[in-house]
Amino acid sequence: MMILSKLLVLSSLSLAAVSARKSPKQKSSKGGSSDCDFPMYITEPSETDTAVPNEDEAALYVWEANRLCAGHIDPFDGDECTEVGSASGVCTVLVTGDTCDSVDTWNMFNEDGESIGTLTSRGIAYIPGDAIVLGGTGCFENAGGTIGSVVSGDDDEWWQYDLSNVQLA
Repeated sequence: MMILSKLLVLSSLSLAAVSARKSPKQKSSKGGSSDCDFPMYITEPSETDTAVPNEDEAALYVWEANRLCAGHIDPFDGDECTEVGSASGVCTVLVTGDTCDSVDTWNMFNEDGESIGTLTSRGIAYIPGDAIVLGGTGCFENAGGTIGSVVSGDDDEWWQYDLSNVQLA
């Protein structure tokens, strides 16, 4: 009887995980609510990033309301940005100067431009590895998992994110 109970629990957990996936390029909250749909791939042009105190002696970088665009695009080469949110945060430069400890808060929108909540993550920027999802509000309350990222560009920097490992409650 105990084994049957464990199998039922495991199979229902598997069904819940499968139902959270909407399509290869979209995710939604448990139960498949379309109110919480968000793109699995996002690009963030670094449009408002500011070095503090200045670019030559940066101790940290701050940004506010950078656009979040659906899909992996090159925003500085004419690719159109379909806005799905905005990003704000701070990245504290570490001792070596090559990396920084980044905390990001994303305000995410649905297709109608209405807020579906905030998503907050933390990770070390400019090295391989994923950021840890700390949680959020609205659709992202009690969220977990990781966000993969790749930085591109020189003078015009942009970040591409993979949200396929974000786990919604």
